[in-house]
Amino acid sequence: MALLARDADSRELELLLKQDPVLSFHLLKLVNSAAFAVNTQITSYAQAIAVLGRRQLQRWLQLLLYARAAADGAPNLLLPLAALRAGQLEILCKADGGERDDQDLAFMTGAFSLLDRLLGMPMAAILADLQLPAHVEAALLWREGARTAPGDG
Repeated sequence: MALLARDADSRELELLLKQDPVLSFHLLKLVNSAAFAVNTQITSYAQAIAVLGRRQLQRWLQLLLYARAAADGAPNLLLPLAALRAGQLEILCKADGGERDDQDLAFMTGAFSLLDRLLGMPMAAILADLQLPAHVEAALLWREGARTAPGDG
């Protein structure tokens, strides 16, 4: 996600994917699924990145954080909630006239809103290395934002 955030070139992304077989498997499975309806089978990281697109790749990675099963093999129940929050914040941002980049940040905020529970760490510690915009950090740390009503959060 950090590479995507700094707009790294596709070669850097490919090198990272080569180091994580599980991530690579899920990526190729995704882009070869019926949802993408490509006529040829995707067999390289460069093709997968091109088909999915950087924006969707970043969103997919944000939600994939939650997709790993628990130690006992049970599915992570935070995934549907994080996906719902991400989608809702994106829709609210769009309805409020937010630009595409603002909508992406809103999606990220929703997707990251449960990272403290997922990782068992304080949100401040998680955010320390991410260098997110101040309003995103405020939303994640203190549940503050444009849509927060008095008494919410």
